[in-house]
Amino acid sequence: MEIDLTVFNHSAKSRGNRQRLDVLIVEDDEFSRELLKKSLKEFEPSVAETGESAIKAYTLTAPDIVFLDIELPDISGIDVLAKIVKADSNSFIVMLTSHTEKEVVEKAIMAGAKGYIAKPFSKEKLLLYAQKCAALKQRKK
Repeated sequence: MEIDLTVFNHSAKSRGNRQRLDVLIVEDDEFSRELLKKSLKEFEPSVAETGESAIKAYTLTAPDIVFLDIELPDISGIDVLAKIVKADSNSFIVMLTSHTEKEVVEKAIMAGAKGYIAKPFSKEKLLLYAQKCAALKQRKK
């Protein structure tokens, strides 16, 4: 699945008008997904459970920040990352991983991720990336 640039470009125009961050969580594990939602509840995050649903959600909403699991049931999180970055050079994607091997992390960063958080993650680390994204968004205005 690819990103429909016509739909995405329309969605991306709304980024600058948002009062708060639009957050997308992409996580197939229900327990982890609920922890992420609870940790980021102030942003009222949207959720996707698969790579394909993540791409659809990204196309429709152009979120400010994405927390993306590397291991998804249908498509690798790295592949999802690459598709999003190809369509949107302004994407801000943070990978979630239980793999802290150097090569996995490097591959994600080389593909365009702004960072990664090892599982189990902390609320503080999630909010730190949200703050970095918000600060970057403010500078672009």
